Amino acid sequence: MSRKTANRMLEEKMAELKKKIIGELENVEHVCITADCWTAHRRSFLGVTCHFLEGYERKSFALACKRVKGSHTHDVLATQLNSILREYKIQNKVVRIVTDNASNFVKAFRVFGQDQSPEDSDSDEEEENITSVEFLPGESTSVVLPPHQRCAAHTLNLVASKDSEAALQDGAFRTASRSLFAKAQAVWNKQSRVVSAAESIQEATGRQMIIPNQNPLEFYV
Repeated sequence: MSRKTANRMLEEKMAELKKKIIGELENVEHVCITADCWTAHRRSFLGVTCHFLEGYERKSFALACKRVKGSHTHDVLATQLNSILREYKIQNKVVRIVTDNASNFVKAFRVFGQDQSPEDSDSDEEEENITSVEFLPGESTSVVLPPHQRCAAHTLNLVASKDSEAALQDGAFRTASRSLFAKAQAVWNKQSRVVSAAESIQEATGRQMIIPNQNPLEFYV
């Protein structure tokens, strides 16, 4: 099979799946969108997923994983999100778009969003500096984004890392924190050295104990 034939088959399959998704979304009244932008191998990408309830069953679709050329600033992200929602004809069905706390997303919804949420007035992260954008054929230049919701998991992660570091300036908190993490580190050290201890923990919790990057702040079971 030649590369040209493989590309053609992939494009045909993609068009078929896209048509099917649009057809299913036509009968859905409300959806929630998640979006994230990242950089890998010196290239930037935007991922968008769609979630909704069908009766009591939750259903999800991957709507896009597309390359964003140039800087993924707030206006570029707003334009791309608007394009994807229009492409799937759900721009008036989105209850919330969930993103992390990155300043480019926060500013996109503050400038182009339907609501002016007080929580979007600031950000905990710097806007990424990765000035061009690919527009869809026939795309409208009018950009209006649905209401924004910051990811709770990412917010809690910031609280556990940045806010906890600031709290260490308090003597009582610092003492309690060091005592707690010393005990956690002792458990980690024992299970990493004694097979029976590791097996007991895994049997009791159903999971293996992990400390990502050996950082006590990220200790979990």
